[in-house]
Amino acid sequence: MKVSAGYFLMVLLIIANFKTVNSQTILSGKIQNLTNPSIQKGVNVLIQAQKDSEILAFDVSNGDGSFSLTIDSPLDSLWLIAKSLTIETVELRIANTSQVIEIPVEESFLELESFMLEGAKSPISQKKDTLSYDIDGFSDQNDKVLIDVLRKLPGIEVNPNGSINYKGEAIQKFYIEGLDLLEGRYNLATKNMPVDAVKSVEILENHQPVKILDGLEFSSKSSLNVRLKKKNVLIGRGYLGGGFPGIWDVKAAPMIFNDQFQSIVSLGTNNAGKELSDELTDLGNQIATSGNEVVNEWFRPAGFRMGTSQDSRFIFNKSILASVNTLKKNSKDIQVKSAIDYSREDVSNSFLIQRTYYLDEGNVEVSEAGTLDEIRDRLNLKINLTKNAETDYFYNQFDASWVNSRYRSDVIFQNQNLIQDINSPDIILSNSFRKLIKKGEKVLDFNSYAFFLSQTPRLETTPPFLGFADSLQTASESLQRVRFNSYHFNNSLSIKNMRLLGLNTTSSFGVLLKNSVLGSATYYRESLIGFPFQNNIRLREASGWALVSAERNTKKSNLKITIPVKFANLQLREVFEEMSIESPNRLFLEPTLFFSWEASPYLSFRNSAARKVTIGDLYDIYPGQIFLNYQTIQVKNAPIPIFKSNRVAFSQSFKDPLISLFANSAFSLAHIKRNVLMKNQVLESGLVQLSSFERENIEKSFSWNGDISKYFPRRKTTVAMGSAYNWIQREIAVNDVFQNLNYKQLNGYLKAVYRKTGKINFELRYDLSLVRSATPNAFDNESIISTPSFSFLLLPNQKQTAKLTFESLSISSNVVESKSTVSFLDFTYNIKFPAKRIEFSVVATNLLGQNEWARISNSSFILVEEFRTLRPRQLMLRVEYAL
Repeated sequence: MKVSAGYFLMVLLIIANFKTVNSQTILSGKIQNLTNPSIQKGVNVLIQAQKDSEILAFDVSNGDGSFSLTIDSPLDSLWLIAKSLTIETVELRIANTSQVIEIPVEESFLELESFMLEGAKSPISQKKDTLSYDIDGFSDQNDKVLIDVLRKLPGIEVNPNGSINYKGEAIQKFYIEGLDLLEGRYNLATKNMPVDAVKSVEILENHQPVKILDGLEFSSKSSLNVRLKKKNVLIGRGYLGGGFPGIWDVKAAPMIFNDQFQSIVSLGTNNAGKELSDELTDLGNQIATSGNEVVNEWFRPAGFRMGTSQDSRFIFNKSILASVNTLKKNSKDIQVKSAIDYSREDVSNSFLIQRTYYLDEGNVEVSEAGTLDEIRDRLNLKINLTKNAETDYFYNQFDASWVNSRYRSDVIFQNQNLIQDINSPDIILSNSFRKLIKKGEKVLDFNSYAFFLSQTPRLETTPPFLGFADSLQTASESLQRVRFNSYHFNNSLSIKNMRLLGLNTTSSFGVLLKNSVLGSATYYRESLIGFPFQNNIRLREASGWALVSAERNTKKSNLKITIPVKFANLQLREVFEEMSIESPNRLFLEPTLFFSWEASPYLSFRNSAARKVTIGDLYDIYPGQIFLNYQTIQVKNAPIPIFKSNRVAFSQSFKDPLISLFANSAFSLAHIKRNVLMKNQVLESGLVQLSSFERENIEKSFSWNGDISKYFPRRKTTVAMGSAYNWIQREIAVNDVFQNLNYKQLNGYLKAVYRKTGKINFELRYDLSLVRSATPNAFDNESIISTPSFSFLLLPNQKQTAKLTFESLSISSNVVESKSTVSFLDFTYNIKFPAKRIEFSVVATNLLGQNEWARISNSSFILVEEFRTLRPRQLMLRVEYAL
């Protein structure tokens, strides 16, 4: 009986075990990606009873992508999920039966909120197309405003004028909490926003600013967004400073930010060498096609400075700025923006400029020394209405500007005293309109742009212009007047998101109407001089254009081909006699090709090829002579200039936020064909005669630039280096001799910012520029400029900072006997009272007492040696308050 019971129990156990084995499901298979097999390894394969429920089985794929799971579940169907950091997640519903399954997967970008590097949390993270910099990870107690930290961020380059580059290109938009308050004038924010109010800076890669086009029209541009630590906040900063010798510096910049309203106000005045109008420079690209019109500069002030990072050391200024910028947003995504600005720059500096003209028959040397006084007033009004919704887009911006620039030069030219006055008032009006309407799958895009410019500059010299024979032997005056008016209208309609041969296609057509009138007159000893010293001409352009563009966008690549055709009717007429000078008709084809490829989450490529045709304006065509200054006279009695350029560009970008490493490289080739050449005639007296004439000529150019930057979290240190090379070959005509000019420029920089928490930090930067210009027979000039700078920071505690900066400028040339070197030493001490948000500073500049600044340029057949009188030693006491 005992045997029978034991036998019976054993049979039951065998049956139970048999049923258990037969109820298990064995699932095996393989993860597959033919393009990049390496991502097949390490994929998590999960089995769930229902989606988002508990996990029934789990495995990780092998190097060849294989996996195997055993599942014990009575359900008829199950959920299979395959996911990892390198693939797009796959979710499948499968039958609960033993089977072999192949799972095709697509590569995915890393989406990491944060990560650890060398035992320290990295302040850089990336999620999809958004790269985020945690500002607290880069800033220290010496940083005051946003731009101080932007200069330290790896992958981001801040240029001397404040413009911001990412991947070697200027950013497209500058947002604050997702809103575009400043429309490209973001110096107002970066130079005034307290850095301790900023939480993070985001780079929006491949950013399409028009929501209705997101997903329909690819954009390779990047934008920047500033995230604040607090919402609905009043922030800002202000300071009051004064010191020796008789200097002042006052600034107030309150800001308001909330979900419905934003405002930045900037008020300031100083005579400490800072030009406040730089804050109003438009550094961005507008959504609407405005053309970003260039205002013509008819005259050249004697002793005019070209602008360098050292300007603040040698200009003696009185600057005034008042700017109010507001944005109001309602619940219907409608934004009303306004900006009103006034700025005045009253600048004086002393100079000595020596020019050597390298001619085939021998060199001509000219020197001028004296003072240049500049007063530039600008009043500007902007009113903008924008609606940027996913199904509707509207944009209209009206701009009105009044600019008045006055320059007075008191000069000794070739040992002769003379005075030159320039007064140049300009009125500029423009309106940009854009409307997008969604019609089913298609989008209609209406664009309209209107522009008006009025200029009435005048140039007066005593004694008269050098172009008059007895000009340096008389005390009488000469006067050059110019009257230039121009307006144009550009209207277009585009139909987007059409499908043709499986491609996303856009068709556009438009009309451009342009009218420009130029009048000029020259007076000598109060008498009007007629032709060849006068102009009364009109240029009219009526153009029609049409284009077709097609693009194919995938997750990793973007291809776009644009084929525009333009017909232009041009009429150049003499106004008084109503005589036709030239009336050509032209048909242009301007195709472009763009291709981008994301080879991996780290490496991307962008390539382009384009043909562009540019038609000259009245600024480029006038038969009567116009004096540009007392020394230079110009006439452009040639056919309407038409420039045909062909350009190819290739760029590569590498980024790895995980290790905080960024690298960019780009090179381009250009071939430009012109129908007009400018001739230079230089006389022994120093008179320069410029004239254009009909002659086909070719310009060839090659450029390359690259940069690499790395952040070390444990030491809070950013290291960056970069280089750029440019080569241009073109024909020049000097004193009736035609030669081929070869111009080469090599620039490089190295910078390191050491910010490890401790008592001592430092900043290091070294800039090098090498310029060479040569022709086969006349000259071969080379100049080298190096600018090393080193800052030593002492931080006794969290309230005090002392900074000592040494900077040097060294210049040498193969045609200048001596090497020029000037060194500067500056000192700053800050003490903060955080509870009261007050800071006291002592700022001392030019402690070495340097008197003269020097610069050399040799871009063509002219070598220019420029010397400026420096500001003396300065000591300023300043109190600053932060909201």
